[in-house]
Amino acid sequence: MIGAIRAAARETMRPRSSGRSSIFEGQSVGRLYDDWDAWTLSPEFETRYAFRLTRARARWVARNNELCVGFLDELANNVVGANGIRLHAQIKNALGKPAKATNQEIERAWEEWSLPEYASADGHDSWVELQRQTIQGIATDGEVFIRRIKGFPSKFGYALQLVDPDLVDESYNVARLDNGNRIVMGVEVDRWNRPVAYHVWNRYAEDMNGIERKREPISADDMLHLFVRWHRSNIPRGISWFAPVLGTIRHANEYEFNHLVGSRAAASKMAFILNKQPQAIENFEPPKKGEKPRYWEVEPATIAELYPGQELAEWDPAFPNVQYGDFIMAIDRKVARGLKTSYMTLTGDLRQANYSSQRAGLIPERDRWRGLQTWDATHGHRVIYNDWIDSATLFGAVAVDSRLGSDFRAVAWHGRGWKWVDPKNDLEAAKLEIDLGLNSRTNLHADRGTDYEDTVDDLADEETYAEEKDVDVSGNQMSGVSPATVSPEGVSDEGNPNQGGEDKAARHLAAV
Repeated sequence: MIGAIRAAARETMRPRSSGRSSIFEGQSVGRLYDDWDAWTLSPEFETRYAFRLTRARARWVARNNELCVGFLDELANNVVGANGIRLHAQIKNALGKPAKATNQEIERAWEEWSLPEYASADGHDSWVELQRQTIQGIATDGEVFIRRIKGFPSKFGYALQLVDPDLVDESYNVARLDNGNRIVMGVEVDRWNRPVAYHVWNRYAEDMNGIERKREPISADDMLHLFVRWHRSNIPRGISWFAPVLGTIRHANEYEFNHLVGSRAAASKMAFILNKQPQAIENFEPPKKGEKPRYWEVEPATIAELYPGQELAEWDPAFPNVQYGDFIMAIDRKVARGLKTSYMTLTGDLRQANYSSQRAGLIPERDRWRGLQTWDATHGHRVIYNDWIDSATLFGAVAVDSRLGSDFRAVAWHGRGWKWVDPKNDLEAAKLEIDLGLNSRTNLHADRGTDYEDTVDDLADEETYAEEKDVDVSGNQMSGVSPATVSPEGVSDEGNPNQGGEDKAARHLAAV
């Protein structure tokens, strides 16, 4: 009985004559699937298989394809923004209250270090510019290496240096070292696959500068290797985000180029003169070597007379094709999906966009940006800040209160936020969420990439300055109080005390 069941199961799973399986389409074999090459390989071998070629092609499209150039710019604009992912210190004192002076000093010093002369080892790039290069490099090359230089000769004793992934030799693989570690694509790992060191070339193979080319191991404590394992777990190196769409982009480029050439030819309105006269055919002599056929140049609104026996044969390649736009749009939508962004953001095409479609497309896309901001803050900013605060305090570049008994690592990272297409409706919705207790001002500020406490402090400073200049900027209209009902002394005509004096903060909370 059991044997019969097994036989029946094997018969069910055997491919039929049509070449299709009865369980999963992906299992099918036969003549229709003979050219579908696929392998089951280890993550390391799969990564190594076409690693350098994929990266080279990704760099090509990042330089030459308009959509990819725009995507990288949008990626940096949305993940990093104009001001970068900002530091918000949250150090507390022994009573559990915010240590405001220490937090402000840490944020001030971090802002100063972010300048080009401190952040980058070569003094060229600011911290914000390094962030933009990092996220664009991760998308193009699949990974970024940042050297963390501790003890750097500067005020803060700390600087960063981007290391080209080409210098981390992916061809360097050792199954087992004397210390029990192994080297995978230039990365030395321990038994848990945790990086121990990175083996980096001291120069490019193409550079003939007289320096002996050799690998130099850099400790993992001094190197930050950033990449997203979006394909498989345990891969040792990052794969370009363009990898899934490189083929489509290549074919689309060729199609567009050929279509452009065909359209240029069609716009030229070329024609040929056919001479079917028997005498002309009999006496025809092919042009000698080096001779070119005769051409007629036709001017607008002119008619040329043909000789007897000649007739005009027009050549009309029928370009541009009316289906061209729809076809390119379909291709661009596929590329946008592969890059995990919206078609509107990738192409800038707003012809079919309206408020609802834009919002529907932007919500999942912005969730993607926020996810990348969180990933970057966790894997990049946190590590770099921990290095920096240790070095800055050691070098005396940050005047913090050591009596707090804190390691000064209690910080938060705020990425940029976005405005919506209809800001008025969104502000009304945000106010309703606060009134119903469904959200807080702190969370709303974080969504917009701003800080609630900083905003309140700014409002207080603004009002203090306005009072010194005898200007009313109390914003009573926002809280539903007419300015006419408020007396200069801070008491309304009806005898009710106006929100002022020591209660300024409460008024600001209502106005934010």
